[in-house]
Amino acid sequence: MTEDPEWRIEELEQRLFDERRERDVAQRRAAELFERVGLWRKRAEDRAVRIKKLEAERDRLRGAAGWLRRGRRAVSRPPVVVSTPPAPETGDATVAGEGPLLPGVRCVTAIASPDLATAADTFDAAALDPSVSLMEADVVLVDAGGFENLPGETAATLVEWASVSGRPPLVVTGDTPHDIAQYAQSVIGADDHTGRFFAPSLWSPLTRGDRDAGPLGFVSGEVEGFGPVVVEPFDASSTRHLELAAQGVPVHARDTGALTPDAARRLGVQYRRFAYERRTTELERFFEQLTLETATIRPTVAGMLVSNRPDDVVNAIDGLRLQRVPNFEVVVGCHGFSSSVVASAVDRLAEHVPVRVLEFGAEMSLGACLNRAISTTGADVIAKMDDDDHYGPAYLIDALHALAYGGAPVVGKGTSFTYLESEDRTVIRRPGNEERLSNGSPTGATLVWARSLWETNPFAHRSLGEDLAFLRGARRLGHQVYINSGYEFVYHRRRLGNTWEAADALFLEGADPAWDGENPTLADVPDVEISRE
Repeated sequence: MTEDPEWRIEELEQRLFDERRERDVAQRRAAELFERVGLWRKRAEDRAVRIKKLEAERDRLRGAAGWLRRGRRAVSRPPVVVSTPPAPETGDATVAGEGPLLPGVRCVTAIASPDLATAADTFDAAALDPSVSLMEADVVLVDAGGFENLPGETAATLVEWASVSGRPPLVVTGDTPHDIAQYAQSVIGADDHTGRFFAPSLWSPLTRGDRDAGPLGFVSGEVEGFGPVVVEPFDASSTRHLELAAQGVPVHARDTGALTPDAARRLGVQYRRFAYERRTTELERFFEQLTLETATIRPTVAGMLVSNRPDDVVNAIDGLRLQRVPNFEVVVGCHGFSSSVVASAVDRLAEHVPVRVLEFGAEMSLGACLNRAISTTGADVIAKMDDDDHYGPAYLIDALHALAYGGAPVVGKGTSFTYLESEDRTVIRRPGNEERLSNGSPTGATLVWARSLWETNPFAHRSLGEDLAFLRGARRLGHQVYINSGYEFVYHRRRLGNTWEAADALFLEGADPAWDGENPTLADVPDVEISRE
């Protein structure tokens, strides 16, 4: 019996009608949900603005030591690695005031040493005066000069407090008078706190134009295309050397005439990295001397490796073992393929850092995958990492330092080494676009940000331009983006199959030559060898 064509056509027409009706319903529903998403996002943004205004008014009324003056216990929260957002760029770069790294640690001070004062500023610190409640502190810090400068009545009150059992810990320097030192839980050597501490907000690369090496008493030279270089041996115990190094000013004891701009920039990266690592390790030692062994300013960092290319992700996972940043963990997202593909590589990585593996359906957008991956970790700092680019061993270390000195909750690279497969050569794209606040967009594969930013500004559910939308959202919330050094990263531009389909000529526009071939490790900057005595 043959099938009736007319009946078959009628059946297909009915099915088409039903499918079109369901499509129209789905489209209307999607439009309604989209409007609701926009409404709720607008409400969240409005609330964020109101919260900032309320916090500013509260802080203005409370003052620097309000938690002590009113006997009110501060709320402890995880370490913060970013400053408050600076004002928009005007001609001259400025850096916002840096808040305490450990806002939940309350420290009362009676100190005269500038170095100790800088170190104490990492806490919620308040200078001792008659209005301060000593019993509400977590630790009290006193040095000889600070104690001797106290008014007699205040000094007597401090000694009386120190003799009471059950009070918070007292820490003094070794030269502090006996009448207060006898009650101390811990003693810091009188000369053990010099040459260690500097304030990132004052010695950021953004402030380099405000200070030159010469006026600070150093012999300095000039490298054309780079800037000043200190021409004398580096003294790791000198606060002033550390401050200049923190700005990216290298200390070069030999003739600067042989230094190329690239060599000087690499030296600047090395000395800045040393200065920040030195500051961190010495602050940790300082915390131990203050009997605050649990305090840490090293944030936890989570690398987000979400890939839809099973052929590339295994090598990318293996490459993450090179990262030298402490407190590092990895979230691997298998986007449209089975996690069994990466099982061996994950096992190898797990020997070095904690790792979590997730599977995402191919229909999910990249933005949705990133949001899901980030939600599985409580890390303080999040890094978006691609599966085919090169990340040097100090990539994340340098990014964390940039979060500390850049005054912005998100950093990325403007200048970037770029390998073009079609040309088989590596170029420097957007040369000179580094170590500054930017209104532009850094390379998406280099974004590193404070988790708190993502909590108010998650990724849009899209697979193209999700990083640009994230940055636009951050700017709408009043934040800026800091562009850090171009080293420790190489963007790999394939012949075919790139997420961003653009002509290779775009990557050559205004680019400087770097080297022939791939050789990504040439973009890395090893640590400088400096005596830590």
